[in-house]
Amino acid sequence: MPTVPPRDVDRAVRAARLAFDEGPWGRTTATERGRMLTRMADLIQKHAAELAHIEARDTGKTNRAAAGDVTALARYFEFYGGAADKLYGETIPYLNGYMVALLREPHGVTGHVLPWNYPAQMFGRTLAPSLAVGNATVLKPAQDACAITLRLAELTREAGFPPGAVNVVTGRGSVAGVALVSAPGCRFRLLHRLARGGAADPDHVRPALHPLHAGTGRQIAAGRLADADFDAAIPVICKAIIQNAGRRARPAAACSSKSAALRSVQRQTGRGVRQTVGRVAGDGPGLRAAHHRQAARTGEKATSPAGARKGCR
Repeated sequence: MPTVPPRDVDRAVRAARLAFDEGPWGRTTATERGRMLTRMADLIQKHAAELAHIEARDTGKTNRAAAGDVTALARYFEFYGGAADKLYGETIPYLNGYMVALLREPHGVTGHVLPWNYPAQMFGRTLAPSLAVGNATVLKPAQDACAITLRLAELTREAGFPPGAVNVVTGRGSVAGVALVSAPGCRFRLLHRLARGGAADPDHVRPALHPLHAGTGRQIAAGRLADADFDAAIPVICKAIIQNAGRRARPAAACSSKSAALRSVQRQTGRGVRQTVGRVAGDGPGLRAAHHRQAARTGEKATSPAGARKGCR
């Protein structure tokens, strides 16, 4: 997909702001928003086979994994459809003759920079709650995996969301993403992780001075207890490393208290990774063949003497 210039990103943010301030979206009640979200969930389920096919072709996932992501996507919209009119404020005890109330209000315009590894799930995970509370949204999908985001944006119209409630801009994070997260009219930003050189570069995020939610995008270590059955654990760890081309926060390292045991664990894990990658058809669940080659190299390193000393990296 082409990279939209910063001026078009600004147009999308202004369209969202107009929908929130003056358009029908800003006047919708919580009950109406909940019904729209529920209709969106129904449409996702209706088009589940089509959406799973798009997700699988666009990201390299298996058909089974893509179908599971679409199921989760529908569930996000279903959940927040039911929650939309159940978000309450608070009354706070104070002096006699006074009433203190806490009123929850939407930010206005929220910007969403989605990762490539879970475009369907992240569409629902970040968009549904934002719409549920009344925000207008601008999304920038990953440059290599934006097909399902564009199709879902079409379905939001069918679900009844008015113009300006959902806006999509495409392109590179270093151009369209940077323009979105630094737009003054974007009052809340949701990013996959903070990193240099793209939309989530802290140098671009800081000047906006608005709230930010950013995932860490890092792996988690798997610890070994002295009495653990690690023969049973190795396949689980290997699956966690390989699943979704390794692009998720799951155990990616094994730790042990003794160096000899650690080297054994590393060798076993490396062999398991290599065997698992070898069973994957084609290039595996990645966007490019480079992902498959990188996973294979990881297995080679882990099973070599040098890899046993350095660990599976």
